[in-house]
Amino acid sequence: MTYFIEHLSPRGFLKAIAVGSVGVLSACGGGGNPLGTGGTPVALTGTVDVLALDNGTLTPSATQGLYDAVADTVTIAGTTYPVDRNGNLYSGLIEGGAPNQVGMIQTPVASMPTMGTASYTVGKGRAFVTDAVNGTAYDVTMSATLNAVFSGVGAGVDLAMSNPAGTQITGQTIVPYPAGAGGTITVNDMAISGASFTDAPGTTVSVAGFGAGGILIQDGVTVTLNALGNFAGPSANEVGVVGGVRDLNTGNEAVFNAIAR
Repeated sequence: MTYFIEHLSPRGFLKAIAVGSVGVLSACGGGGNPLGTGGTPVALTGTVDVLALDNGTLTPSATQGLYDAVADTVTIAGTTYPVDRNGNLYSGLIEGGAPNQVGMIQTPVASMPTMGTASYTVGKGRAFVTDAVNGTAYDVTMSATLNAVFSGVGAGVDLAMSNPAGTQITGQTIVPYPAGAGGTITVNDMAISGASFTDAPGTTVSVAGFGAGGILIQDGVTVTLNALGNFAGPSANEVGVVGGVRDLNTGNEAVFNAIAR
């Protein structure tokens, strides 16, 4: 079967959080209205799952944070970050600093699809791409799509990021990213395990088209890739992923995060 992800309003995220829709958060309880008078959420705090990437080692890890739906922030190890949900109900980009964290309400393993496919076509991500060869870096937001095959031949998750917009950094000079310059990040055949997915021996990666164009990073013996993602929501309604790729020969590198529904 194919899962079609329905677009719901951002306010719906507050209700989903408040009623503990997947057993992670339990504020307000039951199926009642989680909003107070004047549309102000009440008691909308709880623990969410956080995926993070170490920018130095490119090692991904899973931890937890405290989400505040009133402020739309998450606090991790004492530091509070804004959350950009891009309209999602169960996942968000954690802003501030490098694009290396996402927060979500992870899908229970027992509720994961065991067959079929899912296409997550409404997505957003951030990337910091370093073109060490040309001495230029790019700090950009990008559109993101993910596709999942849950069983059989071709099982796994593919990520495609495109349409960068943001800034171009050369030395001390920061200018807008050139309009129409393009740029893509693709990671294919990440392996699904439970309600998560990660890079595997068969995973491929490409970073291409930024700035000077051409391929900045392509699969090879000098390329290191690490990626970790989760499915989010009661039945894999959304996805979130963090990742990093580095070419040890050229020094070119990309760190990225993405969410989609």
